[in-house]
Amino acid sequence: MPETRFDTPGTHTFTCPAGVAKVTINVIGAGGGGADGADSRAGGGGGSGGQARLTLGMVSGQTLTCIVGAGGKQSAAGRKSECLVPGTSLSISAQGGHGASGTNAGKGQQGICDQPGARVYTGGDGGLGGATSTAGGGGGGGACPPNTDGADGPA
Repeated sequence: MPETRFDTPGTHTFTCPAGVAKVTINVIGAGGGGADGADSRAGGGGGSGGQARLTLGMVSGQTLTCIVGAGGKQSAAGRKSECLVPGTSLSISAQGGHGASGTNAGKGQQGICDQPGARVYTGGDGGLGGATSTAGGGGGGGACPPNTDGADGPA
């Protein structure tokens, strides 16, 4: 089955095509921004956004409203991403990752969906900044399972 992907921040609409009875929604929150660093040390990496996945029964012509969150800029948190089914209370969302601060890493966030059969994951934490300003910052955390934390910068 063809895949529809929305990866540009903003609001998008998905319309279920004829002959399709179910879709799998995979929502990933935006990553948090890395930091500049402090005290002659490199900055920490931003945390990754959470992830939520749900297979949903649909009928031809039914729509989903999908909101893609923007990634965090310099130490700012990433924005939440979500899909909503108009006319219902169904929502599947994933929080954006926390931004890093100084040499400290940002924390990963979680996916949110209380529907039966949903799978939710917490994103990995960013890595710590390196020991010197030229050592390089920590890596961002992983978004998809196994949701590993980012690597720390060199000591």
